[in-house]
Amino acid sequence: NYKGKNVRYEYLDQYDNYPGYRHEWCRMTAFDGNRGLYDLFRSCYNAYMRQKVEPNGLWLYLPASSDALKNTRLKYVDFLKIWKSEPAKYLRWNQDGDHVPGALRLNYHDLHLGLMRFFRYPVFEYLYKYGALNLIRLMDPRRYGLNYAGKTVSAVFGGLRTRDVAELLRHNMPAGKIQIAAQIYRRGIEPTAENIDTYFPFLNNNTTVPRIGHLQLLQEYAKKYKYSPVLYGDYLDMCVKLGYDLNDKYVEFPKNLKKAHRDVETQIILKNNKEISAKIEKLEKKTNKIYAYDNGEYLIRAPHDAYDFTEEGKQQHNCVAKMYMEKYAKGSCVILFVRKKSDEDHSYITVEVRDNSIRQYYAKGNRYPDEAGKRFKEEYDAAVLKPLREMEKKKA
Repeated sequence: NYKGKNVRYEYLDQYDNYPGYRHEWCRMTAFDGNRGLYDLFRSCYNAYMRQKVEPNGLWLYLPASSDALKNTRLKYVDFLKIWKSEPAKYLRWNQDGDHVPGALRLNYHDLHLGLMRFFRYPVFEYLYKYGALNLIRLMDPRRYGLNYAGKTVSAVFGGLRTRDVAELLRHNMPAGKIQIAAQIYRRGIEPTAENIDTYFPFLNNNTTVPRIGHLQLLQEYAKKYKYSPVLYGDYLDMCVKLGYDLNDKYVEFPKNLKKAHRDVETQIILKNNKEISAKIEKLEKKTNKIYAYDNGEYLIRAPHDAYDFTEEGKQQHNCVAKMYMEKYAKGSCVILFVRKKSDEDHSYITVEVRDNSIRQYYAKGNRYPDEAGKRFKEEYDAAVLKPLREMEKKKA
């Protein structure tokens, strides 16, 4: 007895050879006492149990013209249409071992997640009627906020009105967008195709954006200030970490998203590396006095703080923040950043100096710099580092 249903279980010994399936049970069932469905499963079982288990699971061969479903709710269901399966050209047997032309090959998990759902959840007939085959085949509907056990269409689709659900299904809307439609509807926003397309990049796979107090204004401000969905979501995640009020429009909708993102990121980095950042700030003036250089086209300078290290690592795709920030703060090495005078906000070359000699001098991705960068290296060494080395020799 399974949840009050008349169910027959058959354990598949073949699964013992596949650890991932060792504790699986194949439900050969007369669901609600339905003899036709039981005969169907029994036919599948007898036809294939004498054969091998394929690496990707158990495959059952079901005669496409089977009469087993005549007296069930599945009598009008087109299995080929649901599982996009094409009749195989080999390994087709009936329970007597004879070849069955025109049979349909179904994976056990398709049967379990598909056929059984049709009998357990009335909403599947509704989905099939509207051709929502993508929703019928979903492995984990709860991930998309769908509740197949709901008593009404609205309960199944996260509170959406029946007419909205019908419209979404008519347009073959994917599960992810249906989830967004339910989210914006609960916040008083009409789930039109235009609104769903606008909100989807911001709300998809982000749990912070739906928490803002004025979600209905996001469409207007995103268009006005040209928000990047990824950058906006990242910005709000950091606002939550800093304890900002997501009901404050000043926090929710910054005029300059890039600047706001940089500001909150700086605060988090400084918060996490407060002591190290303070040491780096103290070293900046002293380091620049010795090592800074500017030829009008390029400049080389010391880092400002912990954020500067982090940003350098991000832009250059290197390990300067992880491996050298703490060493620099302790004074065990000198780290310098080369910038183009025309674009001082973006990294060009990262430099490590030890014993007044350049130990590392790399561009983005730890690649060797271009010809202009190499010439600047030679110029810098001759103008700054060589005199320092000569001074050290005289002292010695």
